Amino acid sequence: NPRVAPLLRRAIAEHPDHERMELHDVLAGETDEGSEHLRVDPGWSGTAGTGLDKTADGGQLIDLTVPVRTLDALVGEAASHQTGPVLIKIDTEGSEAQVLGGMTAILAGAPSVVALIEFVPSHLERRGTDPAELFAFLQGLGRCWSVDWHGPTAPLDEMPPKSGDVLIVPDDALAKALGLAGPCPTTRDRARRGRY
Repeated sequence: NPRVAPLLRRAIAEHPDHERMELHDVLAGETDEGSEHLRVDPGWSGTAGTGLDKTADGGQLIDLTVPVRTLDALVGEAASHQTGPVLIKIDTEGSEAQVLGGMTAILAGAPSVVALIEFVPSHLERRGTDPAELFAFLQGLGRCWSVDWHGPTAPLDEMPPKSGDVLIVPDDALAKALGLAGPCPTTRDRARRGRY
């Protein structure tokens, strides 16, 4: 969102680890070429996406053309030196599968993954993603937990029945440290990571 970029640049400049941060004015996707239309709500900085057709109150969106890059390409060589867990947060109003599809090298090289992914079936379907297929992929990354926007966290063995965030935790020790309960899949179980 170009309207938010100056604020992010200022926040990065003031951060103690600013030398380790880099902001890219791109849309994260599954290809490393071309551009896509990003539709931005002029009244709410948190609503921008490629699959939106109107604002929450039915208003007009601002249509911007933004270059598309994969996270694999943006992170590049640095990902091959990753020794610790990878932390992922994706909230792209339905393009979550496309972002994951552009980070296959990062995911393949990560010793473990902790992720918080927005999961809204209607948004996913608008972008051509089968929610059940995406959820199966997320289960391949680790144990899934529902993070209700206004309530408790609960383990997920099936696709979430309603919209919310999905937390993926790779092992029991971290789940316990986060105050979660229930066994996490073994490394062998996670080997079934599929498409995306």
